[in-house]
Amino acid sequence: MKKLLLLTLTLTFALGAVAKPKKVVMIAGRQSHGPLSHEHKAGIMLLAKCLQENAGDLVAPTVVLNGWPKDNNVFRDVAAVVIYSDGGGRHPALGGNNLEMLGRMMEEGVGFL
Repeated sequence: MKKLLLLTLTLTFALGAVAKPKKVVMIAGRQSHGPLSHEHKAGIMLLAKCLQENAGDLVAPTVVLNGWPKDNNVFRDVAAVVIYSDGGGRHPALGGNNLEMLGRMMEEGVGFL
């Protein structure tokens, strides 16, 4: 029984150690204010850098600048989407069918912040 427990624990830790990092798409909104005010690009890049340096074995940030990505293939195999932007009509999720696409991703278990 002890050998079975030891084998189970060993496999659990071994499989966890080789788990592929989760892809996180991080979208920075378009520039909307002057320098040093609502710096979406700088903020999202800083957050991505912190994630890479401190949790790179768990997450793989993919940064998209200036609003919603032109190519939706960036969302392939995504675990979470982070948007840092203006709200209201300038929010990247509100253009085209972006909101519907985001809703479908969330229904499939993709996180959203």
